[in-house]
Amino acid sequence: MADAVVAPEYLNRRRFLAALATGAGGLALPGLLAGCGTGSTVAGGSPLNTVALADNFGPFDPISATTIESVVLNYHLFEGLVDIDQTTRELYPALATGWPRQLSPLRYRVQLRPGARFHDGTVVGSRDVVFSIDRTRHDASSFFAQFIPYLDHAEAVDDHTVDIVLTEPSSLVNEALTQIRVVPEHYVRSAGAGALAAAPVGSGPYAFVDAQTNRSVLMRRAGTYNGPRTGRLDDVTFSIVSDNPVRISALRSRAVAAIESPSDFDLDVLRGAGFAVDQRPGMLMSFLMFNCASGPFGDPRVRQALHYAIDTERVVELAFAGNAAAPSSYLPSNHPAHVAVRRQYGHDPRRARQLLADAGFPDGLRFRLHVYDTGWNKAAATVVQQNWADVGVEVEQLLGGENLYADVYGGTYQAMIAIADQSVFGWDANTLLSWHYGQTWPTQLFYWSAPQRQQILDLLATARSSGGDPQQQAWASVQEIIAEQVPLYPIAHREVITAYDPRRLASFQGISVGGLDVRGAVPVAGAR
Repeated sequence: MADAVVAPEYLNRRRFLAALATGAGGLALPGLLAGCGTGSTVAGGSPLNTVALADNFGPFDPISATTIESVVLNYHLFEGLVDIDQTTRELYPALATGWPRQLSPLRYRVQLRPGARFHDGTVVGSRDVVFSIDRTRHDASSFFAQFIPYLDHAEAVDDHTVDIVLTEPSSLVNEALTQIRVVPEHYVRSAGAGALAAAPVGSGPYAFVDAQTNRSVLMRRAGTYNGPRTGRLDDVTFSIVSDNPVRISALRSRAVAAIESPSDFDLDVLRGAGFAVDQRPGMLMSFLMFNCASGPFGDPRVRQALHYAIDTERVVELAFAGNAAAPSSYLPSNHPAHVAVRRQYGHDPRRARQLLADAGFPDGLRFRLHVYDTGWNKAAATVVQQNWADVGVEVEQLLGGENLYADVYGGTYQAMIAIADQSVFGWDANTLLSWHYGQTWPTQLFYWSAPQRQQILDLLATARSSGGDPQQQAWASVQEIIAEQVPLYPIAHREVITAYDPRRLASFQGISVGGLDVRGAVPVAGAR
């Protein structure tokens, strides 16, 4: 094992904040939740209608669009029968005229919105819905099938009526339908899924025009749209600007009207210059993940010890300028299914040392720590490294982006501090808990095969098929197990921050996930 990097002494707060003031926000695992943009300039387009994203987008095909940027961009291009408002977290009927009507424990009926058309002018019909549900649920390339195992298929009753058929009774039918974007069957069958991924055709308020990787996405208002989330800009350019100072400069120089993820340490400056800063609590987090098949990390006492050693309040202060919260559970405190779990990881170095000794490491540990390379995540890792040094744990930090994940997927890493926000896929507890603790991550990323893993899967199945108190109790039990086992657990839940110019955009709001949603935004009259 390589020699450990000696943890630096604590920087004072002023020096620490100054050193981190240029940090950019980021996302998570590539292919699962993140992109890594390289844009350092602003793409062309009218400054009134240009907004700056912090990361690159991926494929637009709704069954394989798993980067935060692509999912949020797809809000503009596609619709579901039911959609989620990522500002309020409320569900609303989109392509459906109302909520699904239950016909039996396993069958629900949905009426489609009259006059709905795809951007190529064709009518949205029941066959398109049946096709879209089938490929989301059963196509081998579908990422979203894992969240909705209780939804089996759909049947066309007539041209504008669809029946949704379940495999088992569930109270989460509306939530399941938010996972499905409706696509034109004729386009996918004739042009192929690759065409849909590169040149999407949907029924949303904006129509796709062009996309350049690491550069920009251009959309125009769809004249065919007659749904509840109307586009108000004639066109919009989403510019990819991964460098935080460049995004800040673009907003202040009025090259763009809004930006996502400004540095926590630039917010007062922006407010002082007349810009609006929108801060929302959510699921966005820095998390600590262990390779549970590697050395000491298969022992939960070691994993617990490393969490007890972390001064999460200091992480919140130094890495996030207070714009975050120390976790009291895996789910953030503003989630309706959140419970404050019994095992709370307050800063307790003495307990950390004792757990390490009990696990056979009285002299501490040395290991490699992979750190996803964004400003605030690196800042969090710096504080964590110092905390661990105080209990005899030395780490060698390996900083990087996508290059780190060869080690993760190959199972050769030891521990990692990374970033995630799965709430882009939905706010229901089933989706959030299934993301890290369903079928994929335990097997392919943190290599956790303890009996408690099956307990979690069984509890998630119980929650899907129940409602009320039994459902809430099942989700609470999942959170208790996660807090006890901590193969992957948050270090801090960060607020989602958006900045924009209210002198140029009206009716604009930040959302509770990464990315930018311009549906409903209106240019201010006379703005230049």
